[in-house]
Amino acid sequence: IKPLVILDVRNVYETAVGHFQVDGVATLDPCTRCFSDLPAWLLAHASDLAHKRIMMYCTGGVRCERASAFLKEMGPEFSD
Repeated sequence: IKPLVILDVRNVYETAVGHFQVDGVATLDPCTRCFSDLPAWLLAHASDLAHKRIMMYCTGGVRCERASAFLKEMGPEFSD
């Protein structure tokens, strides 16, 4: 079983309202000001995400779809 990571792909002003925390599960907040900042953060933190089951959330679903597509393009170690 792969370790679980929660990734908040919302913008920083949205994360200020609140976020999910689960005991024993790392919650990662990229603190992005706009979605176009997220790919660089994902590349910089690839070692924190590789070979892990990544659960992400956003406000409407579009950012999660785009972020998951970007992760899948990074390689098979990000496909779960």
